[in-house]
Amino acid sequence: MDYENVVWKISCLYPRLKGVGFGLGLLVNYKKELIKANLHYGEPIAKAKIPAEYIQKFGVNNLFWVSLPQDWRMLYTLTANGEVEIVAFVLDIMDHDKYNKKFGYR
Repeated sequence: MDYENVVWKISCLYPRLKGVGFGLGLLVNYKKELIKANLHYGEPIAKAKIPAEYIQKFGVNNLFWVSLPQDWRMLYTLTANGEVEIVAFVLDIMDHDKYNKKFGYR
């Protein structure tokens, strides 16, 4: 997910965070750099908890989450690109309430 999409999602879908969009977008880019440096930077999500939506839509078999300010979460997966390179893809950015619902937490 690129910077423009992050800011758009934050400002349009989550109007209560309109003033935070720019800062959160920069932090997402910073977290992406940390993930590039250490692919296992995020916390792993148990395979049984991976939503069917992500398996069907993206074909994921692993999922990690990274904490963002104001209880937001960034989700990413690792995929093999050819035989040498492993690539991390950011799949979603959501607030804590949506995260809890998606993963069946209270």
